[in-house]
Amino acid sequence: MNQRQRRTWLIRYLLEEHPDYQSNAAIPTIPRDENEQRLLLRTLLNVRPPTPISTRFLHIQDEYLQTELKHHTITDANAIPPMATADADESFDGTATGNTTNGIGTPANANTTANATGNKSHTTTLAVWQGDITTLRCDAIVNAANSGLTGCYAPNHRCIDNAIHSAAGVQLRLACAELMDRQRRPEPVGQAKITPAFNLPSQYVLHTVGPMIPSGNPTAEEQAQLADCYRACLRLAAANRLESIAFCCISTGEFRFPAELAARIAVRTVREFLHTGGNDTISPISIRKVIFDVFSDRDRQLYERILAE
Repeated sequence: MNQRQRRTWLIRYLLEEHPDYQSNAAIPTIPRDENEQRLLLRTLLNVRPPTPISTRFLHIQDEYLQTELKHHTITDANAIPPMATADADESFDGTATGNTTNGIGTPANANTTANATGNKSHTTTLAVWQGDITTLRCDAIVNAANSGLTGCYAPNHRCIDNAIHSAAGVQLRLACAELMDRQRRPEPVGQAKITPAFNLPSQYVLHTVGPMIPSGNPTAEEQAQLADCYRACLRLAAANRLESIAFCCISTGEFRFPAELAARIAVRTVREFLHTGGNDTISPISIRKVIFDVFSDRDRQLYERILAE
């Protein structure tokens, strides 16, 4: 199959399983225009519930998404120049070594030096990158999720949750639904979950729910909740021995957290976590690079200024 054939096959499959089109007579005509086809396919993927799907569909979907990815420029985390550094402490007394979540990751191999208290330390670089997080190759990207955790169901919505799920494929929604089925309650604000990234160039996705600020004026508690989001993602990355993590601007979009305050909380929390090891012995701090991914010129300039302070 070529891309057009794959896209048409996927659209027809999703239409045929959709409850509104249970008879072939009701299935609408697939548009001939490629851009209209892409929009229709994304719409159908966005609204599809996390129900079982055929291995044939997954095979063709993966071929399609991987081929689409080749038309984009993939940015490697190592190619993003650092703007600042943070010293990270790494316990090696045996209380943390080898503890991983879900068996993910391998120990980091970067150079470290031992200090007098029985800890190792290394330098983590902090960077700002302006671009599409779904084209970033790193160990983990962070998704600003909602409390349902299974992605955005609004067709072609421009939020990052929608973008990540659309590029990853239906497996991401299925994986998130499995986590939520086990949890049996909405995802709380300030925590984090990890899943594979499937068709994304990153290895994993860290999902976190930030505070929603309808007034645009966050309370002290809501500011603490945002810090918890960053801390939870860092702790999960460290527990899984991940070396690079890219944060989106959590809660600053439709959740209306003020951009500058959110950026200051993000940078401060990352620096504090790397310096203290999160105040726990969950695992060594394996993180070697933290990237703040931004969408606008304004946000890029904001992070650059804060990191330079």
